[in-house]
Amino acid sequence: MIETKILTVKNPRWSNMLKKTIDCDITTNTLKQEVPFTASPFDSEGYGRDLYLRCLNNEFGPVAEPLTSEQIDENTCPQLPDELISMQKFLDYANAENSRGASRGIAIVWASYIESELIQLLRSWFEKRPQEIRPKRFGFEQVIEKASSLGIISESDKNKYHAIREIRNRAAHDWDFSLVSRGVKDNLELLYKVDHANLIEYHDDLDYLIRLVYSASCGMLAMKLLNFKLKQA
Repeated sequence: MIETKILTVKNPRWSNMLKKTIDCDITTNTLKQEVPFTASPFDSEGYGRDLYLRCLNNEFGPVAEPLTSEQIDENTCPQLPDELISMQKFLDYANAENSRGASRGIAIVWASYIESELIQLLRSWFEKRPQEIRPKRFGFEQVIEKASSLGIISESDKNKYHAIREIRNRAAHDWDFSLVSRGVKDNLELLYKVDHANLIEYHDDLDYLIRLVYSASCGMLAMKLLNFKLKQA
């Protein structure tokens, strides 16, 4: 497993007046460029928690005040839509799975979530259009194709869904799940090239690719589904 190492840290600043997280700009051994990062004591990754403590100790200079001085009252924050609350609960679970570093578990958990969300979205679409012919089956492969044909997901995203589905299938059925499992490396490379080639360094390491590439691509698709659902609400 390739460990993420933080190489440089610049411009530490409190995220807001609650002063519970710290925004900064970092470079790492896994990224191709400097990126913004929010350090938190509750990060699922050890390097995130460690960076928060290092910032608190002024290792990179004093932590600046937040960009806005607006006071935030945690007790008066607006109620989030149910869809966002549901996704946050899942992200907490997925982050816990990610922190355990089990590639098989990460692959199955993330794919199960976006499969469930896509099926739910498609069912809702047909409920609003009773004149349309519903699919006979709502299996993952079938709903990907149907959602694409209806314009709910793009052709590019359809290919990513199928790549995730095939990786998930191998994780679920191959006791020796690895990069040499049928189609796993090819599909991980597809996700990397489409979503991450400009930012993340590529390494032939299953754990690395599942955690940084696969889960990130799943997250991007999940956000698109969430935005679609909120617009349709």
